[in-house]
Amino acid sequence: SHLYVAKGCDDPKCDHYDKGQVVSQLTSENLDYIFVALGTGQAVEQQGKNRVDYGLPGHQAQLLKDVLDNNVHGKPVILLLFTGSAIDISFADSDPRVSAILECFLPAQATGHALLRVLRNQGPHASPAGRLPFTWYKQQSDFGDINDYSMAGKTYRYLPDHVTPLYPFGFGLSYASFDYSKLEVNAT
Repeated sequence: SHLYVAKGCDDPKCDHYDKGQVVSQLTSENLDYIFVALGTGQAVEQQGKNRVDYGLPGHQAQLLKDVLDNNVHGKPVILLLFTGSAIDISFADSDPRVSAILECFLPAQATGHALLRVLRNQGPHASPAGRLPFTWYKQQSDFGDINDYSMAGKTYRYLPDHVTPLYPFGFGLSYASFDYSKLEVNAT
């Protein structure tokens, strides 16, 4: 198997984007899959540094659109997101040319090996649990001002009836099947 890599952006802020480098890698007939890694990183969000924009940083959305528009051989496109929180990917979710979206959060040094095992479903602990620990909004207007710390209109418990999240709390898939039975709750 071959691995073709196109950097696209210099860093997660993606202020500078090389479309030519990205598109040139899509012409090979040897491609089996196209992985697009996007997200925020600590340069964009971290504890004590809130994002002010819900969108993908810089030219990242354009990078994904260019991959989708120039995928001349129709290979499956898998979007890998590296973020500390939800981000506006509604355009990717609704585009049938995106075969899968995997939220990786902000992982550590063994990320490459872990992702390879998960994507190939290889070895013990390779099956992703796939349960989101938060509500993923469709757009920034769904949750209001980021500096408003009240819970009104936020989280799955307080969403207004007119707001449908992109992915609700607990959303996700796994390679495994689950069956819950004989559950009990003890009164305390």
